[in-house]
Amino acid sequence: MKTILAVILSAISIQASTLSLYLDGRNEATKWDSGGGFYKFNGDRQVKLNLAPVNGAWTVCAWVRKHADDRSGALITDDVQGIKLSQVNAGRRDGNVGLTLFGVKDHAFSYKLPVNQWVFLSFVYDGNHVSLYVDAILRSRLYVRMQAPRARVGGRIWNGKLHDSAHADIDDLSVWKGALPQSLLEDLWISTPSMIE
Repeated sequence: MKTILAVILSAISIQASTLSLYLDGRNEATKWDSGGGFYKFNGDRQVKLNLAPVNGAWTVCAWVRKHADDRSGALITDDVQGIKLSQVNAGRRDGNVGLTLFGVKDHAFSYKLPVNQWVFLSFVYDGNHVSLYVDAILRSRLYVRMQAPRARVGGRIWNGKLHDSAHADIDDLSVWKGALPQSLLEDLWISTPSMIE
């Protein structure tokens, strides 16, 4: 099995949840407590992780429930690139899930998140392209070369201000080194966290 490299947002108890950082399975730090069983982003916050991006093949997975049709909202970013829950500057695909190389190009998958419905998103990069899986089913592919960002969840800072603020609930966000196979994505999807309705 591939080595887990990063960030897992998960419930510690029914009353409180924390953002814990994991590196190779070891808890490195606890940063934030939002209460509840998942992380609510209302367009007014981000969580700083300040972790270096993952080079080579990678996989990013998360349970997401979008609150509204926002114009631009980030799942996870750094100063160079971002994985977006809602992409802008994508023409007819505005509002779709996407990828951004900041200051270079915006890319959008052929999939738009439903509002008020939990979905399990997986982004798998094999060194040539990023594949988007929704509930462990391949939905779209983009030929983009990028690292897996791990600096911020739920937004990014640009010119000293918060941008690309997510309007979504996020749970069980993880970054893996290596392109996970679909069979493992199915296993992760089936193991639905108990706090998700």
